[in-house]
Amino acid sequence: MLVGYLATFIISMIPIIELRGAIPVGVLTFHLTYVEAFIISFIRKYNTCIFYSKIYKTNI
Repeated sequence: MLVGYLATFIISMIPIIELRGAIPVGVLTFHLTYVEAFIISFIRKYNTCIFYSKIYKTNI
């Protein structure tokens, strides 16, 4: 189960694929629910937004 979460998290880091690729892989390959795959992918995406806003001193 942890491998599925980690793989979904890492796949959502790839700029071209992001959520559109991570959610189907998490659901079809690792048998996660849609909600689990979405939450893991969304957390990764949200963390990136916070990181970039700190670097470039912008508000979200």
